Amino acid sequence: MTQIANRIEPASTRPSRVFSSEEIEGHRRAFLEDGYLVLRAVVPRDGLSVLRAKLLEEYERAKADGRLFAGGGGISGHLNCCPGEASRFIYETLEEQGIVDLIRKIFPKAVGLPNVGCNLNLPNSVAQHYHVDGAFTEDFVIANVAVVDTDLANGAIDVLPGTQKKFYKYWRFAMERAYRRSKR
Repeated sequence: MTQIANRIEPASTRPSRVFSSEEIEGHRRAFLEDGYLVLRAVVPRDGLSVLRAKLLEEYERAKADGRLFAGGGGISGHLNCCPGEASRFIYETLEEQGIVDLIRKIFPKAVGLPNVGCNLNLPNSVAQHYHVDGAFTEDFVIANVAVVDTDLANGAIDVLPGTQKKFYKYWRFAMERAYRRSKR
């Protein structure tokens, strides 16, 4: 999909939030146990609603123009896209709220330029097959921001607690039924 513009102003001009040492250590322990963190209500809903509408509008335009192939996120899983400038407010908000610094403190080896992208979960698509987004031997972090309220019925992500603790070959993951650890 092409990049789209979003005229939402940054969430605020207040100084960046700073997590205390105790909060950072609590988040580090939670990640070590589960393999993920959930930080709720960080990005303003109004900006996310505008972004969602623009993404779906651009998707429909690309589909009508014949620029999309007939697979991918239209059948199962998500459609990868690059929302460009339209999503800048999200990253700026993550910076303002101290989330970017928190990630850097918890995952110092994963620090680098952010790879900003988007997975658009289309209406009526079915769940994506379990997969990993990187190599087990390399540190990397994904900060997922849902543009709609997310629950077990429409969840855009299903993270499996504890699977970050050891390397799984996919056959082993399937045979051990690691996916049953999901907190569904």
